[in-house]
This record gives sequence, structure tokens and C-alpha cells, in this order.
Amino acid sequence: MMMSHPEKGVFWQVHNDGVEIFCHVQPGARTEGYAGIYGCALKIRIRAAAIDNKANQACKEFLARSFGVALRDVELVHGTHSRDKRWLIRNMGQWPEALRIWVTAPMNEG
Repeated sequence: MMMSHPEKGVFWQVHNDGVEIFCHVQPGARTEGYAGIYGCALKIRIRAAAIDNKANQACKEFLARSFGVALRDVELVHGTHSRDKRWLIRNMGQWPEALRIWVTAPMNEG
């Protein structure tokens, strides 16, 4: 992994096997894409409805495209039936351009 940032950020944490991304997914959205920070999670809008795992699959495909990794390198590790999810991204070379502003944002430690 070639990343030059801290081990933890607002919505992500580096692990031995990849980067864990904390997401809040909005299924059934009109547009697909990143929609900012939602609490301590990255908000992602997905067009697919939350029926029969379609939104999870669409989110996985979106993340794989966005991070430039194979579909097999994106794993849902928590939140199968929730809008709040944790995804593990393996073999990530760099952050997508759309996320770089939030990756470098300082954390609010309380």
C-alpha cells in the first residue's frame, strides 16, 4: 500500500490487510456518488434500491470503480442490513480524487 497519510481519519482506518471505510449509504438516490461526511462516515448515494442486496452490490461496484481496484478487493465487513456500513478496500494505491479533500481534513478528537 503506497499511502502517505495518517493511519486513521474521520471515516477511515488503515489495517494490515487494507483500508476500512466507514460509510452511510443512501439507496434509491437520484444520482450516484460521494455526498460528503455524515457524522464519522462517508456518505455515498447509490441508485439501486435496498432490496435483495442490490444496494450493497451497487455500493461495492461503485467503491471498486472509484478506488480503481478489482471487485474482489472490496469486502463488506459490517452492516449488511443497515445504512451504516464498513467496507474493507484491499490493494489500494491512492485515494480517489473526489475523496482527497476529506482524507486530509483534521479529525475532531473529543
